[in-house]
Amino acid sequence: MGLKDRMMRRFMANAPDHGAVIQERLGDDDRVEGYAFAIPVAYERSGGGVGGGKAFTRLVNAATNVASQSKHVGGEAGSIATTLPLDGQHCALTISSRSLTLWDFGMQFLDDDPREAFRLDRDQLRSIERTGKTRQGGQVEARLTFADGSYADWALHTHEAFDRGFWAAADRLSATTA
Repeated sequence: MGLKDRMMRRFMANAPDHGAVIQERLGDDDRVEGYAFAIPVAYERSGGGVGGGKAFTRLVNAATNVASQSKHVGGEAGSIATTLPLDGQHCALTISSRSLTLWDFGMQFLDDDPREAFRLDRDQLRSIERTGKTRQGGQVEARLTFADGSYADWALHTHEAFDRGFWAAADRLSATTA
């Protein structure tokens, strides 16, 4: 076990059982199949800059947001992908028997009363596929494709402390919709 693994285990030792908390919120008729902590690739950048640099930083962030969203979120205005939250908070992207949900466990994933950030009927989710790209910290980029043809790219943590059965559930989903 490497240093990163030891640090992750120690960090997550104080976290609630995310899967159990999500299952409690979903209820018995919507079984959790897998989840991974993730962030939208096209998250909205904001803030930054000091003094006279604030205006420039806002301009750069706005341009970055437009460019990133045009590459990583596809679909008409009002489509499923365009309704996903784009804030920079990591959430538990959860596949369950009846839904796709996002749960915000707070900045350090430690809240035992998460906020439901998004919910979609599972029949509106077509596939979750790896794009072959990795992000900062080794996060795997995945494309979520929806029934209306829209898509959104998300960066998923792969460490076992942040991923519980997600890819197995995603692979089953893709096999059943093919």
